[in-house]
Amino acid sequence: MVKAFIFSIDAFVAFTLILIVLHSLIYFVTIPPSYYSALMQANYLARDALSSITIANASNVLGDSVLENITLLEYIMQNRNNAEIQTYIGTTIPNEYGYAFEFFDSKTHTWETIYNTKDQSLDLHNKEYHKLRASAYSMFFGYTDSNRNGFSNPFCYKTCNPNKNLFDCSTTLCDRSMIYKAGNATLGLVRLIVYR
Repeated sequence: MVKAFIFSIDAFVAFTLILIVLHSLIYFVTIPPSYYSALMQANYLARDALSSITIANASNVLGDSVLENITLLEYIMQNRNNAEIQTYIGTTIPNEYGYAFEFFDSKTHTWETIYNTKDQSLDLHNKEYHKLRASAYSMFFGYTDSNRNGFSNPFCYKTCNPNKNLFDCSTTLCDRSMIYKAGNATLGLVRLIVYR
């Protein structure tokens, strides 16, 4: 006689159901959440938009040679004009996303909202935060007024510029308060939030 292995139908059904459940669990656990790609896209949008205005030279973008030594971020922070923020930041972010541009002042230790699409009725960007939000940060440093008054040497060396008649080249006296005037500096953090 030959021995046979008997496999009942109820054991076969139970084994099949266990395999289906295990396969389904593995399948659903390995799939990332549906908003993950949108969150990554929001992060890239915030980082790229902020880094582009941090790197861009204001004179090249605006065509003004007076702004040669400042970046577009410094220009935006000096003027804080909504139209400029819409032009240089808003055009890089699609309309299905909303964005907020904020400044953290190191003196007051508070976040100041400079621009937010939810407050702008004419802006076509998204107005409400529903499911995702990503931020990008950049340091901001700038002078609120000029740190020099036109003299070429702030260290009281015997130098002069006779062509500009700034002071008598024969004098050896030095008054530091007259030659060099320190300006007021602003140091803070800029944050661009992209939300959907």
